[in-house]
Amino acid sequence: MKVTVISGFLGAGKTTLIRRIIPKADSRLAVVVNEFGDVGIDRELVSSAGNLEVAELTSGCVCCTLRAELAEVLEELRKRFSPERVLLEASGVATTSSIVEALQEPHLKDVAELDGVISVIDASSFSELYAMAGFRRLYRDTITNASVVVINKVDLVSEREIANVERIVGEINPSALVLRSSFGEVVLPEKLPSFEVDAGEEVHLLLDSFSAKPGEMGAEKAEELFERLRRGEFGRIIRAKGIFRSGGRSWYFDLSSGRVSREELAGEAEPGFVAIGSEIDVEALKIFLEVQNDHAC
Repeated sequence: MKVTVISGFLGAGKTTLIRRIIPKADSRLAVVVNEFGDVGIDRELVSSAGNLEVAELTSGCVCCTLRAELAEVLEELRKRFSPERVLLEASGVATTSSIVEALQEPHLKDVAELDGVISVIDASSFSELYAMAGFRRLYRDTITNASVVVINKVDLVSEREIANVERIVGEINPSALVLRSSFGEVVLPEKLPSFEVDAGEEVHLLLDSFSAKPGEMGAEKAEELFERLRRGEFGRIIRAKGIFRSGGRSWYFDLSSGRVSREELAGEAEPGFVAIGSEIDVEALKIFLEVQNDHAC
């Protein structure tokens, strides 16, 4: 089965892109979601986009601690579902080159064939983060090892800023196909361009995460939570996302690049909440979410 890696930093729009790809798929498709936190939220979102098989890897990065588990998940998918194609959504802090290398290990060659890498970039936060050394190394690895680079959220920035992102991407990887996108809407080629793996240097961002499964919570209280997260009342939060339900309705809330968005989901989705950043006020979040058990690391 062919595996396409979807990589990109936290909040770039990887899950949104996958949700756009699913309805257009003309082959038997499965998705593997790698979450940085302990509570899986992207699985619920991906599952809502169509009738397909979704597997989950949580609490770590597929590029390092979850390599062995990835092999098990792909083997299980092949035996149980026999997909023609698998979309592997990498954690937002994963190193793309390490994922590619993991997929090319001998014990996986008979299970999975790497089809290509689609790297997603948030145009609205790229310039600020790329100026920081740690993030720059992560971005360079992501771009260098991509066959396609999707510059997402172009609706939020000027043409001059988009052109600057395209210039940097072109300098790092001249052979990559570069596409612009808003809300993950993009026309991808049927066959992804070929590419070569460049291992580069190891990148480990020092980020903390807090995960929880909240009880009943309506949209108004969830919106209050995310506005307070955006203002920094619970620490320096780079990314937060959550599914909340109340009265038979479910909502998805997202904080990325300093912006909060919300979406009502069909039916009752499994609730969950994840915040990623530094100096996270875990106790305050537990009180607000009214949870006893959490997963902080």
